[in-house]
Amino acid sequence: MLAENDDTIITDEEIQRIINATKFSSLYKVYFDNVTGDILSITNEINTAYSHYIEVAQSEVDDFLSGKLNYSTYKVAYSSPTESKIVQKDAQNDDQRTLQQIPTTKFYNVGLSIKNNIKTKQWEFKLSEEDKTYLKKYKINSKLEFYITFFKNSSYLIHTIKIDTLDLAYNDKVYIDHSSVIEKSTKKIKFYTKPFFKSYGLIIL
Repeated sequence: MLAENDDTIITDEEIQRIINATKFSSLYKVYFDNVTGDILSITNEINTAYSHYIEVAQSEVDDFLSGKLNYSTYKVAYSSPTESKIVQKDAQNDDQRTLQQIPTTKFYNVGLSIKNNIKTKQWEFKLSEEDKTYLKKYKINSKLEFYITFFKNSSYLIHTIKIDTLDLAYNDKVYIDHSSVIEKSTKKIKFYTKPFFKSYGLIIL
């Protein structure tokens, strides 16, 4: 309490500073497990107990905050290094990206390049330095899938390849063994994936 004759003056700047210090952000932080995507907490305050979070508008989490929805049945999923969303764990198809054929190229100036090493009978996956830096900075851990089919018959699956994004980020290259003799010839197969990075290239030298 101020004394009756207290002449203390609070400036407009100090008042605004007090308001800003007590005002909650309109963005909410959704903290999640970086491996499983499980949601751990939803709050508009910083929680140092958790390392990974995305920020969303309050309208996106109102049902969780009110108790209408239980966030333990939801997870955070990445559809690209810069795009994430909250999805149901048991959703049959929460990934709306469609399969796209990876184009052939003679250059390495793409986000993710794939080279066929005939001598070692391996596929070499190499990520650009720009994408590596982004994945490391935000510790984005997602499982990528690649599908190899016959060139003339895309309905016939030859090989399914699964790679973690952080493996690509922390290694110069990721090596995957061929699963069949047909993979020796890049001209006889096609590569498909659901796009995660901005660009891809199947190296043809």
